[in-house]
Amino acid sequence: CQYNKYTDAELFAATPPLEALRFLISAAATSQKRTGRGIAGRTRRAGQRKLLFIDARRAYFNSESTKLTYIDLPAEDRTPGMCGRLNKCMYGTRDAAKRWEETYTRHLLDLGLEQGKASPCCFTHRARDIQCVVHGDDFTFLGEDADLDWIQVALAEKFDIKIRGRLGDGPGNVQEMRILNRIVQYGPHGITYEADQRHAEIIIQQFGLTKANSTVSPGEKDRKPEEYSPPLDAAGASAYRSTTARINYLAQDRPDIAYASKEACRDMSSPTQKSWSKVKHIARYLVGQPRLVYEYRFQDHADLDTYVDSDFAGDFTSRKSTSGGCIMRGAHLIKHWSNNQSVIALSSGEAELYGIVTGATHCIGLQSIAADLNVKVEKSLHTDSSAAKGVCERKGIGKIRHLAVSGLWIQDRVRSGDLQLCKVAGVSNPADLLTKHVEGHRVKTHLTSMSTRPGADRARGAPVLG
Repeated sequence: CQYNKYTDAELFAATPPLEALRFLISAAATSQKRTGRGIAGRTRRAGQRKLLFIDARRAYFNSESTKLTYIDLPAEDRTPGMCGRLNKCMYGTRDAAKRWEETYTRHLLDLGLEQGKASPCCFTHRARDIQCVVHGDDFTFLGEDADLDWIQVALAEKFDIKIRGRLGDGPGNVQEMRILNRIVQYGPHGITYEADQRHAEIIIQQFGLTKANSTVSPGEKDRKPEEYSPPLDAAGASAYRSTTARINYLAQDRPDIAYASKEACRDMSSPTQKSWSKVKHIARYLVGQPRLVYEYRFQDHADLDTYVDSDFAGDFTSRKSTSGGCIMRGAHLIKHWSNNQSVIALSSGEAELYGIVTGATHCIGLQSIAADLNVKVEKSLHTDSSAAKGVCERKGIGKIRHLAVSGLWIQDRVRSGDLQLCKVAGVSNPADLLTKHVEGHRVKTHLTSMSTRPGADRARGAPVLG
């Protein structure tokens, strides 16, 4: 059978991580010294370059089919005993996505762009100072007007494309664009980015709520082991998994609900009445905060600052700890995470060390994405744990005999100067929001430190709830 049954990993096309798109938006709002065209040292002003959004129409039909595939002819061409043989890929066939990736990659390489190593969906043209992120048939380019005109014409010669718009303040530019159902807006002070608001609206509508909570998750007293909670029936369990999956998807762009979403996902296998109440608590928070807007204000060249934290043995059942963190480029939030540690830590210092290691891996990965986009950034990591910082700055396990040595590679990175480790006060650490229950006023404080803010009403170009 030639239809894609989504069981063969070799037939999948690559997709870029969401932080690649955010980094590209951040690059549009960040000044940087140019190195292309032999003008090393010349400064590119923040906002001088623009974002160009292009869609490839009928993308898969641009690719040559490499498998012998026969199809039934349409009614108007049908002849008894006859069938059609595909020369081009067709939607639904097994190799269509992979062939399309190969097709657009080959064309971009022919145009002089270089493919990224960390993500094959990131491209850069060093001479013309163009960066590109491709997601399926969506192309997002960053460059100056003359260079964007060139790439626009070059793509049109090969593919049937739709020019969705050029984000900027020039003549004919647009001030708002929707990409992957995220809303990107251009303003006098910078660029804003936010999630698809419909997911919050669907969750609120499902519960029929009007009263809002200032906190995202229940307090400490509700996290402790308690008496038996009856499991949900089959219909309730299905609704719970569906709602939690939607919350988890929304949490990719909402650091304020990332920790609560992670906690809800832990109960997906066997949800109970208590599990349902936790999800309802998140929904009540969304009533008051249906939108969260990332502010990418114009800024000078900035490096990566990673903030990490850990909640030791926060899971009262498994005694596992939580690692959380966020990566800022200057004042721009690029990435955040909240997840359970796989190792059961025996001390808070050990848990904090694993949180640092997790943060370092995310930071190194984002630095690689930046390199794919021809942007050189240094990296610093901020922790509020003196014990974990001390472990990272020495060599070996020392007196903490129970440390997993697999995480001690961080010591070499710190000692070599590749990763700068800094101390941050606990009350000023935004990663605190991603590791534990946080009171309402502290939620606002941490979101502000991440340069995010709640939005009023709906974004003009946001998808409408049907």
